[in-house]
Amino acid sequence: MPFSCLVPPAKLSNYVYSLGGQSSVGREGLAERLRGLAGVSEAVVVEEDGVAYLRIDRRVFDESTLP
Repeated sequence: MPFSCLVPPAKLSNYVYSLGGQSSVGREGLAERLRGLAGVSEAVVVEEDGVAYLRIDRRVFDESTLP
């Protein structure tokens, strides 16, 4: 039986988002907000490093939507 209806998985890329001057109060819930953006499949915020690590689909992700 052919598998013509299967869609290949999205090719994901790593993306490092600098939290910059955001206060720690503004960072609350940030990972959840980032995961809600189009093209973002994973988001992990590392406050000690001041960055968020994202797994993105570059075909869909738009940097201008970052908070």
